[in-house]
Amino acid sequence: MKFRALKKEVVKALENGDLERILSLSRENPRTVSILINQSYDKNTLLTWRAITAMGMVVDDITGNSLDEGRNIVRRLIWSITEESGGLGWSTLEMLGEIIRRRPEEFGDIALLIPEYFEEEIFRPGVLYALCRIGSLWPELIDDGDKLEEMVLEALRSDDPQTRGHALYAVGCLQEMLDSDRIREHVRGLARDPARVKIFESYELHDYSIAELAKRVQKG
Repeated sequence: MKFRALKKEVVKALENGDLERILSLSRENPRTVSILINQSYDKNTLLTWRAITAMGMVVDDITGNSLDEGRNIVRRLIWSITEESGGLGWSTLEMLGEIIRRRPEEFGDIALLIPEYFEEEIFRPGVLYALCRIGSLWPELIDDGDKLEEMVLEALRSDDPQTRGHALYAVGCLQEMLDSDRIREHVRGLARDPARVKIFESYELHDYSIAELAKRVQKG
């Protein structure tokens, strides 16, 4: 299948939520990985989040057949957010989260790298989402609970609604790690925050107010 036709098929499968079709296409043509990366730039769209989810599935499958190939894709993703690459890997951290969640034995050590990107404001929602996805299934891979708490506290105070929203999302899915008086105090302070954010969960892209997320965390 030519690249243009492959891209059309991948996009169609993403639009239909047919991740099994994407997996099938990736087995036929390794360029499927590049297409998924190219479809993951606008995180306000469901298509992007389905591409992020699909990447986890595809790399899981590839790694099962060839660890070296899986590692090459992971290295490529990490390189995409370096200065040398131009830092255009907008969804790299979310993709790494999905890959590590599925392949903790092979790529669990990379979870230690993800918090390093928190210093870049543009990557903060992605860091929080990835740590949530990893830690909710493999909490042992989040090795520094104190550092996690400090990151989340800073994110809860952020001027950026998307960062605040993903901080609340992280508190919700990592409750045992983030159960402290300081966290609870900051969550309470957001219970009237009207700003709206988009959060991907249960394979759908949801629109929430910060207040709704804060109240949900308090109930949890």
